[in-house]
Amino acid sequence: EVLGYKFENLDWLERALTHRSMPGGDAHSDYERLEFIGDAVLDLAVAHLLLDAHPEVKEGELSKMRAALVNTASLAEIARHLGLGRYIKLSRGELANGGADRPSILADVLEAVVGAVYRESGYDHAFPCVKTLFGELVTTVTPTDPKTELQEALHASGSEAPEYLLECVEGPEHAP
Repeated sequence: EVLGYKFENLDWLERALTHRSMPGGDAHSDYERLEFIGDAVLDLAVAHLLLDAHPEVKEGELSKMRAALVNTASLAEIARHLGLGRYIKLSRGELANGGADRPSILADVLEAVVGAVYRESGYDHAFPCVKTLFGELVTTVTPTDPKTELQEALHASGSEAPEYLLECVEGPEHAP
């Protein structure tokens, strides 16, 4: 109801809400593959919404806006607002460890739900769902990019660019 979409085949929704920790599943019974396609649909739909909402803004700024909207923290916040955590099927261990409120799981499940809508009905039905999910955020987004801001400040002060060291990468390959 919150999405403004009714699934014809509830198997899509069930799969989108099922974590890989659930026993008895196979490679196609959890949300990871739907999350993969949902991530792409979200990127495209949010880009579409941003182009319409900000016709005067250049591509670089639009990219920053999209990154501010389509990230783990933002998606998890939207999922929390929807109360999505209570519907996620998790193993007892994941439940005990707070999995239903973990930002990465909430964000992944939200992507998977969008992916499920897309798989069942295509982009023409997924787009309005994304529009509903993001609402006014598309018009009010103010991107911050601390890395770029640091580089610009260092450049302005005549200092050398920073060197970055990657310490850890978590998450699946398609969404680290």
